[in-house]
Formats: sequence, C-alpha cells, structure tokens
Amino acid sequence: MSFINCLDMSWVCRAILGLISVVYLNGCMSVNAVETRNLEKPDQPFQRALYVQYAELALREIEEGNVSSAELFDRKARLAAAGENVAIPSVPDSLSVDAKLVDLNVGQKALQKHFTQQSYLHMPVVSARAQAMLDCWIEELDQGVDIGDIAACRQAFERAIAVLNDALSVKNKPIK
Repeated sequence: MSFINCLDMSWVCRAILGLISVVYLNGCMSVNAVETRNLEKPDQPFQRALYVQYAELALREIEEGNVSSAELFDRKARLAAAGENVAIPSVPDSLSVDAKLVDLNVGQKALQKHFTQQSYLHMPVVSARAQAMLDCWIEELDQGVDIGDIAACRQAFERAIAVLNDALSVKNKPIK
C-alpha cells in the first residue's frame, strides 16, 4: 500500500498519519515541558503563581499539538520563573473588530486596573490566574479554531476578575 493510497483509504490509515504528524511536530518543538516544569521557582509569590499558570498552559498546548502557542506560553513561564516581568497581554491588531474584541478590551482594562491597585501583591495566585487566562483567551481567539477553548479561557479569566473585584470591594468598604 502506498502513501497516496493510504490517504484515500480507511480511517485507520488517517489515524496513523495523524499520530505520525503529532510525533513529528512534538519533535520539532523547542518546548521541553519537563525542563520547564522543573525550573527553580521564583521567590515572589506572584511570579511563582504566574510561572505555574503559564507552564500549565504550555503543557496543554503541547498536548493539543499547537506548537506556536506552546512556545509562547513556555517562554512566558520561563520569564516568570526567572523573576522577570511578564507583561499583561495586549490585544493583537490581527483580531477583527467585533463584540468579542470589545469584551476582550474591557477584560484587559479590568486586569490593568487590578495591577495598578497592586492586587497581585495581596492575591498573587488569583492575579496570576487572571493574567494567564486573559493571555489564553487572546491566543485562542486569535487562532479562532476551537470555540470551546475560547469560552473556557474567557470564563476562567472572568471568574478570576470577579474574585479580584470582590476582594477590592471588601477592601474599599468603610469600617463601621
């Protein structure tokens, strides 16, 4: 059976070709998830939490066979592990203007507000989750491939922002 005949044949041949493709793509990746997961953790609680969030995103993208996203999140995990600043993600120009983009911009502004008020010092894990999930939402929306992934990232981001908002409202209530 030739390679061309396999493309026209059964689902078994297509599954084997798909598996070969995934193995090949994983071999071409510059992401070493085990190495990233074993990096020394930074001392700062926010950087440590951000490292964990981005390392988990990188691993998820590797499992999905998404090389470019895995490399992006791995690079950010390594920056956080080194104690470097990982900037709040910005909305790329490649995204078209629609209702989703408006929501994304509102979300980005909400996260920026919390960072201005230094929520990351008081709630480092939730702040790191919010930042990583905003990045995830932007990345998934930019790819436009899986609406389930887009929704999951957005919902995780919105939950983290809701927790930060609740904490901020409690902090700003006057003591009676």
